[in-house]
Amino acid sequence: KNVVTAEEVLTGQKEVGQSVIIAGGGMVGCETADFLAQRGKTVTVVEMLGRMAADVVATYRPFFLARLRAAGIKMETNAKVEEITDQGVRVSRNGATDFIGGDTVVLAMGYKANKQLAHSLGGKVAELYSVGDCVKPRTTKEAIEEGFRIGLRI
Repeated sequence: KNVVTAEEVLTGQKEVGQSVIIAGGGMVGCETADFLAQRGKTVTVVEMLGRMAADVVATYRPFFLARLRAAGIKMETNAKVEEITDQGVRVSRNGATDFIGGDTVVLAMGYKANKQLAHSLGGKVAELYSVGDCVKPRTTKEAIEEGFRIGLRI
């Protein structure tokens, strides 16, 4: 199938075609777009919000977006992916639909917290502290800060 995740692409588990559509224009989607563009791929990022890379640090965001533009990455905002086909994606925008062609679709629409381990250990250990993605998906920096704060309390 022509659908892969950003994680699969970035870790080298899956290959993509020459024309790539990334569904999700947050930090992960935009970084994946940059990664692929640097490898010669034609990339379009589709974001349903009105701002691309809205979760990128404000002081870095303008430079990051400029880098994406310089790499020739096409960025579509206010566009919701409605359907994925073998030829690309159908998007809706302001009540109208459009089709964006591509041979691979990369899903970069966020992650869910993984709370399974913390729940399974609950009541079995003297103390249990949850940090990072088991609380909610965030950046590595945020997880390290949480771990540091917990470490100071122990």
